[in-house]
Amino acid sequence: VLAPLMVQARKLDPRVPDLDLLYEGILRKIPLTGTPILKYIPSLWHLLHLVDRIAWSGSRGSFKAFTARYMGAHVNYRGHWTMGDRATNTEELHRRLLGSFMVRRRKDDVLKDLPPKTVNQVYIEPTMTELRPYHDLEDAIRDVKEQYAQHKVRLQAASDDDDKDAIFDEARRLLGDALGKASQLRQVLAICKVPAAMRWLQQLIDAEEPIIVFAWHKAAQAAIYDALIAQKIPTTKIAGGDNPLDRVEAIDAFQDGRARAIVLSIAAAGVGITLHRGAHTVHLERGWNPADNDQAEDRTHRIGQTRPCFAWYLDVMGSFDQQVEALCDVKKRDQQLVLDGRVIPRNGSTLTQRALLANYIGLTASDLELLDG
Repeated sequence: VLAPLMVQARKLDPRVPDLDLLYEGILRKIPLTGTPILKYIPSLWHLLHLVDRIAWSGSRGSFKAFTARYMGAHVNYRGHWTMGDRATNTEELHRRLLGSFMVRRRKDDVLKDLPPKTVNQVYIEPTMTELRPYHDLEDAIRDVKEQYAQHKVRLQAASDDDDKDAIFDEARRLLGDALGKASQLRQVLAICKVPAAMRWLQQLIDAEEPIIVFAWHKAAQAAIYDALIAQKIPTTKIAGGDNPLDRVEAIDAFQDGRARAIVLSIAAAGVGITLHRGAHTVHLERGWNPADNDQAEDRTHRIGQTRPCFAWYLDVMGSFDQQVEALCDVKKRDQQLVLDGRVIPRNGSTLTQRALLANYIGLTASDLELLDG
């Protein structure tokens, strides 16, 4: 019996008991997906478990064994199972997949007549006034870090246990405050970039090109949407939580030309829609996962497209944009090594999201240990 799992195969987690019961007794299962690794290498295990539980979850293996072998997973200082910074033994995993468990077909293998897609990074230049909220946030983070450094000195000098406990608690609060503010950097930066992004978009507007803009945060989506409307450009949008009928209407309005521009959520509109009236996708910010960004780029690069396609990432030099780009690059590199056995060399960062934020604002591993208690 065949049990195709179709598009949503990439989201299945076979550790959920109900899922095992659903497919109990079915001898042959064929997951079908265009994105077998959505976030990181361990997510691939979920599909492999479903295909062959003996090989990947039975006497010969388990999720822990898989992640220890292929993601450098280990028990951390708190006794928790923790993933390593990078994929490991990727060549071995690729050979194992290709030999017995995976038939891999890339888009350029099966859609040879599709025009090329080119990905470009553009450094835009917001003014100091436009970037003031972002720099103010960075200054606030520095202030909190200085307070935290003072508390570390006090903690080392304290002799009374009660004083130590109070200072320790305040130091942890300051660390949490610093990371909380750091987590806002992407959103604030994306909003600050909108005026400069509009100046860059003017060349597409002048060329009467359909405009497709992706952003991650709702506030950033709203800011670029309002800026397009302010220029009297007929614009529609798709955001998270939209009514399905409203989504269809927004797509139709863009495709039939009633809307010159469309603003899209990377999370809500990055898959399952076709926007091949346009040939340019403009990315105000990135998602954390390269698969999300790739899917967003491909909304124009679909069957029926007749023009070369371009994806434009609008970044600010020396900002947190470059940290997120590096994180996505290294994730994509690992995914390509496992799935395709080859990679396009690019510089990247091996840090997790939280470690990336901590590194950007100058916190150390010992600081994070203190935060975790």
